[in-house]
This record gives sequence, C-alpha cells and structure tokens, in this order.
Amino acid sequence: MREGETAGAPESRDTAGRDAPVYDETIVTNGIRVPFVPAIITPAVEKPMRKGRYEGGEAAALRALLRPGDRVLELGAGVGLLSTIAATCPGVEAVTAVEANPDLVPLIRETWRINGVANARLINAVVTVVGGGEAEFYLRRDFWASSMEAGSRPYERSVPVPKVAIADLIGETRPTVISCDLEGGEAGLFDVADLS
Repeated sequence: MREGETAGAPESRDTAGRDAPVYDETIVTNGIRVPFVPAIITPAVEKPMRKGRYEGGEAAALRALLRPGDRVLELGAGVGLLSTIAATCPGVEAVTAVEANPDLVPLIRETWRINGVANARLINAVVTVVGGGEAEFYLRRDFWASSMEAGSRPYERSVPVPKVAIADLIGETRPTVISCDLEGGEAGLFDVADLS
C-alpha cells in the first residue's frame, strides 16, 4: 500500500487472546499500517497520518540512525509507529516500548501484529526518576495531550499507572538507541541516568 491508503482489517482479539481494538480500516503512514480507531486517532492526528506526515521527522531520523544489533528503548510509544519502524528495521535486536496511557496498549499491540513485529516488548508504565508505586495519569481526548499533570488542561479521567525508574529500564534493556517523546515529561528524567 502507498502512503495514506487504507485497507480493511477488523479484529477483536490478538494472537495471545487479549482484547484488540475494533477497526474497519488501517492508515499507512511512514510505511507502517496503523489501525484507524477514531476514538483514539482524533482528527488532529488523523489528518497528518493520512498525509504521511505524522511523526515524519522522527521516523526518518530513526530509520537513518538504526543499525544491525541495536537495542531500542522508546519512551512514549503513542500508537506504536516508531517502535514498529524500529522493530522492522533489518538487524535490530530488540525494542522495548513504554507507554503510560493504558487505552493505547491494545492499539500498539495491534499495530505491531499487523506489521509483523516479533522483537518488541511493551510496558504500560510512567517513566520516572524514582520507580515503584503508582502515579496518577490524566487521559485527554487527544492521546498526545495526556500527562501526569492534572492542571495543564481539562482531562476526561485519570487512572493509576505503575511507575518505573529510568535507571532500571536502561539497566535492564541496555539500549543503544533511546527514542523519547513524553510531551514534557523528559525534563530532568535523564539527569541521574547512566548512559555510558
């Protein structure tokens, strides 16, 4: 399929028997098929996705950077686009994607499934300096606006999400590449991380 084209692909369960999003079409953006679920992919994201511009700069940079043997840690997986790009790059050893929004987890898994991703792991958590316990995460209509900040803008609901320490993630995954898009949550996150 070409950029912006759609195809039918309705599913209700993934291969592990977990709930998968229900959808009638996929959008091809940056060479990756993404299930079009209107409740998640709102018009603000749908339009650039259909034009192949959604995270276009990040996608191009990631493709240019990755090499065989790389281990990728993605912080803020969104719809699973960049983790899919990383996981389907020839020779990439492993991808670990972390996403705080639990509503995106089934969509990410489905994006991986329909693109044949087999070397990725998904963690539903908030990445913090100090892990353990839970943090309140505020969900908004546009998924990219969801955050740990209650007062930044109106939210639809909040959910408790496990916290995982950045140092633990780095120690466990030993990434050679880190992709980070936490909508402001990056501030101070790497100050205590050993990136050597």
